Amino acid sequence: METNLPTLQLGRTGEAVRFLQQLLIAFGFLGNNSFNAEFQSTTEQAVKQFKKEILKQSNPNGIVDRDTWFGIVSWTGNFCSQTSP
Repeated sequence: METNLPTLQLGRTGEAVRFLQQLLIAFGFLGNNSFNAEFQSTTEQAVKQFKKEILKQSNPNGIVDRDTWFGIVSWTGNFCSQTSP
């Protein structure tokens, strides 16, 4: 999968972080109050939880790299089909 999305981790800011947070909120891993385009500890914990529960990683880190983006995109399709009427 080709992606132009950057690697994200604690301290990053910007639109890619905002996009990630939107997805994590939609999936139920992040609260609405964390929608701020800043990759803070709450976003990091949400990423770890997503990696553990959805990507089945036993010791996940809070970094969103190429493989994590791929997992998020894959889960988005799965999530949408589960929530469609």
